[in-house]
Amino acid sequence: MLRPLRLLRLLSAGIFLVNKLHQIKKWANTKWASMPFKDAYVISRYIADPLLVGGKKFDLRLYALVTSYRPLRVYLHRDGFARFCSVKYSSDINEMDNHYVHLTNVAVQKHGDDYNDSHGGKWSLRNLRLYLEGTAGYERTVQLFQEIEQVRVQSIAREARRASSILDTLEESYLVILDVLELV
Repeated sequence: MLRPLRLLRLLSAGIFLVNKLHQIKKWANTKWASMPFKDAYVISRYIADPLLVGGKKFDLRLYALVTSYRPLRVYLHRDGFARFCSVKYSSDINEMDNHYVHLTNVAVQKHGDDYNDSHGGKWSLRNLRLYLEGTAGYERTVQLFQEIEQVRVQSIAREARRASSILDTLEESYLVILDVLELV
């Protein structure tokens, strides 16, 4: 999966799946080369067998507020939400370009025929947790959420080390809100 880091990401544009290296080279020589502004892209491994709810792929939106890097002071928001695709997941290569199957972005999903306007393809984190407790069991769900919490803390600590060296040259303090973690 290739996804832009900045502006295009906000618009949910420029995200696509590839399964061969030559596809990236072709894209770089044609589409990226003709873009009026260039954005850095992240390449990430696509999860081939994601956890599904009702046959649909989802990701999590979790939030943290970092008020200080020295000392590190972080407030992890207790809630968040799960964003769902509007079409059932398929790993079929012919569905690779079907964004309604693979991308959970509301900016993409809201144009689909199966998009639900009443809840926007979202569940609260609490509702997702209740669903997982009912299907995977209480103990496994608690373990999963503890592991998610560890990933959040480790990610913020890693960012704090990087930011700390940057802050050596800055006089002012600022707030950073991280919208983190596409898990599954």
